[in-house]
Amino acid sequence: VDGERSFVIRTNQSLTRDVLREAGITLAAEDVTIPNLDQSVNRNSTIEIRRARIVQLVVDDEVPRLVRTQQTSARALLQQLGLEVTVHDMLLVNGEFTDLLAPRPRSIRTDTPSVNAPDAEIVLRRSVPVRIQEETGSLREISTTARTVGEALLQAGHVLHLADQV
Repeated sequence: VDGERSFVIRTNQSLTRDVLREAGITLAAEDVTIPNLDQSVNRNSTIEIRRARIVQLVVDDEVPRLVRTQQTSARALLQQLGLEVTVHDMLLVNGEFTDLLAPRPRSIRTDTPSVNAPDAEIVLRRSVPVRIQEETGSLREISTTARTVGEALLQAGHVLHLADQV
């Protein structure tokens, strides 16, 4: 199971689905078995179970949601969910600027789908366009993931002083 545990099951069942049911192993819809659930197994067959990762997804400061996936890339998961990521967006996986969905270590793993902490957390903050009128009067547009106007101006290279007006 998940490359971590293996055990022997003696059974008269002929389908992967029935062997797992008889062994008391519950699968989530996103879990994968090799061979697949409807394939036959024989006396010396090995059944591999790949549990779906549980990922907490936060998009643009919305309420976090849990997603189960086989994806190993944050971008691939977001694409699968219909969420586009641009070069100006901020994508964090487990608090780091990476795309790899490496699972966080867990103290306890079980054979059944867990309601424990997620394996990973993805935060996607989409960029927004901001127009800045320079002191010269010219307009400049930037894309930013800043949460405040002050942060956006700082990202654009403008340091605000107490007497400045925004």
